[in-house]
Amino acid sequence: MLNLFCILCLGWVRTSFEVVICGDFMKCNPKISAVITSYNRGNLLGETIDSFLAQNYSNLEIIIVDDGSTDNSREVIQRFAARYPDKIKYIFQENRGPSIAASRGIGIAEGDFIALSSNDDVSCPDRIGKTLTYLQQNPQVGIVCTHVSFIDEDSKPVLNSLGWWGGLLNHPNRTRSKMLLHFLRHGNYLASPTALVRKEVFEKTGPFHPASLQAQDFILIVRALEFYEIHLLEDKLVNYRVYLGGGNLSSPANELRGYNEWNFIAPDLLRITCLYADKLDLCEELRRNGVDPSQEWPIEFLVFKLAMLPNTKFLYPSAIQFIAKFFSLNPQYTDLIKEFNRICAQADTFGAVEIKRICNSRAFRTGQIALAPARALRNFGKKLVRLPLT
Repeated sequence: MLNLFCILCLGWVRTSFEVVICGDFMKCNPKISAVITSYNRGNLLGETIDSFLAQNYSNLEIIIVDDGSTDNSREVIQRFAARYPDKIKYIFQENRGPSIAASRGIGIAEGDFIALSSNDDVSCPDRIGKTLTYLQQNPQVGIVCTHVSFIDEDSKPVLNSLGWWGGLLNHPNRTRSKMLLHFLRHGNYLASPTALVRKEVFEKTGPFHPASLQAQDFILIVRALEFYEIHLLEDKLVNYRVYLGGGNLSSPANELRGYNEWNFIAPDLLRITCLYADKLDLCEELRRNGVDPSQEWPIEFLVFKLAMLPNTKFLYPSAIQFIAKFFSLNPQYTDLIKEFNRICAQADTFGAVEIKRICNSRAFRTGQIALAPARALRNFGKKLVRLPLT
């Protein structure tokens, strides 16, 4: 009897202590909305759903948006929804792409925090608990991501032969400045299926870019950095599935699409980098490429000049787009325009090799020279944002 009394007293003290520390139970125990976007892969979807049901954090709803699957995904989701009607929400839509699917799920989410997931990655039981704790303790952070373990199509660990994947993820955490500069030079290294996002972030960044198939998470991250810090926990809290034959949206097999989608990212990335990154570092890079950082320049021109630096291949499409626009506004460069158009027409696809060939052409290099003086940009007028770097 005494033991029971002690247990009850300890329980009361613990509960009272939590109330004193937190003050508001709902703030201590906020609702989390896990948004799973899915297209086919019904054979793997159940494992993803199970991993959220197994979380050691209980105040969780699971929203599954089926983007027009043609396999058995509907049956899999309906089976889970029937077993957990208070836990799982199911939306089916005609195939419109992952960005629209994710935005639709976030739009009906009741939680204050959004856990993003694809339909084939598997969350560890403490993923939600650890990432939520970090966000609660660090109000200046808007998104927290984590490291991953790699698994194959059979859910077996992938320890060797990761190839391209081995260098993509599991980087060290970086400050906002260093993160932006790394993005600008090398691209994204944060895995969105590990992310826990404050819902208020989406109110500031807007929905996912509807035309993006594989860079929508990167666009969100870049835009969020204007308002919040982003932190990378170096705990492996998600089993990230890799298809060594090229089935991932962000795999090298989709390099062309990835290059093209950089056009959605580049202007915002450079603008926000100039706001928060180390000015000396960024200005020195531009100065080496013939840009006076004490002047104001159109942001697309700065993207173009940065693309001419080493290790900035992700910016090549934006550079080509800028040169084409420059030529269209300066028809006096007749011969260069003809050569530029001829080279572009010869490229059946615009992968890395074709883009480098265009950037190394006489037309492109002469275009760079023609663009050197600021007066060469006068025809752009107010069509571009002008950005002070000092």
